[in-house]
Amino acid sequence: MIEVGDEFMIATVDGDIVATARWSWPAAADGNGAWIVSTHPARLSRGWLRSASREHGQSSPGGAISVGAVAQAQARYDPFAEWYEQWIGDAPPLIAAHGGLLPAVSGDRVLDAACGQGRMSRYLASLGADVTGIDISAAMLGKARAAGPGNITYIHADVTRNLAWWDGRPFGGCTCELALMDIEDLAGALSTVAAVLRPGGWFVASIVHPCFPGNERGRSSWPPGPGYESEGWWTSPDHNPDGVRIRVGATHRKLSTFLNALHDAGLDAERFVEPPAPVPTYLLWRCRR
Repeated sequence: MIEVGDEFMIATVDGDIVATARWSWPAAADGNGAWIVSTHPARLSRGWLRSASREHGQSSPGGAISVGAVAQAQARYDPFAEWYEQWIGDAPPLIAAHGGLLPAVSGDRVLDAACGQGRMSRYLASLGADVTGIDISAAMLGKARAAGPGNITYIHADVTRNLAWWDGRPFGGCTCELALMDIEDLAGALSTVAAVLRPGGWFVASIVHPCFPGNERGRSSWPPGPGYESEGWWTSPDHNPDGVRIRVGATHRKLSTFLNALHDAGLDAERFVEPPAPVPTYLLWRCRR
């Protein structure tokens, strides 16, 4: 049932959000509420608005217009997209440095979850994959689209929420490059990955190691005061001033939390990699649905 304050996204056929709509208090004598719509006119010309039912199958008053509940008006990376593009550059992604993890992707349909400015998506496309990138940051997706190539499909949506953005065709594989630390709803993200993969489909991901104790490049994975047991999003003015965490923070989870979340999502571990380093710095894996 639609409730007061519920917000929805209105999107084009290619997944771009063109407006948000919020159901307000009844505005008429008959008790009917009203949609308060905030549009993004520059995007309206990209295609006709598509309708979709909400995650639980309910239609909205006056016709279904939802593509997914809006989690936040502005993604954390939106204000830093320009800075991030300069900071990260276009060097090969971390996953690419560990060739034994990534299966052959040529001709395969691959989802790049939390794709950001498209570095991993472009790498997959260069290997011949049919790539779809999804991210919650419109600004980062703008950078991705501008970089090309045009055969990558980019979708503006929250990967942790409902699957209205998905056309129902299963993906052969999914990547997630150094992004799960930026996603607070880990179970939601992994549930999406498992849902869109075909049986036997693979999931290759990289993260900052949950046991990273900190070094000259940055602080530990966990808040220094509360320690390793303290899970959740955090930030600090003592982060490396030249890095990303002082700008957007990070979500710390224990190693066991990641492993259990993969298991609970039905993603069976095939291989884990810890790149050589004086202290645990990165963790990569390949799982199968």
